[in-house]
Amino acid sequence: MVSLCGEEAKRGALTVLCKHRALDSGQIGSCGLDVYENEPEIHPGLLNNPKVMLLPHMGTWTVETQTEMELWTVANVRSALETGKLKSRVAEQKDMPEG
Repeated sequence: MVSLCGEEAKRGALTVLCKHRALDSGQIGSCGLDVYENEPEIHPGLLNNPKVMLLPHMGTWTVETQTEMELWTVANVRSALETGKLKSRVAEQKDMPEG
């Protein structure tokens, strides 16, 4: 990957432009994506490329994962109510203690 895209590859990310060039040159034969650089917009070079399979982000579309997310959320709310601290917080809660 480093030879394809330099600095992006070192960080573990391929930019849209890099993917597009690598697909066109044959350095990448095909790719499947479910996360997009500027969601919800998808680069036309990826949309119109027959070597690209575009999918919705489905990483949490299992009963088991959704159940775990629900349990985590309930525990997070319970922690906030009982201790004043969150198990985890989002940006909007940056001023609330985490613990």
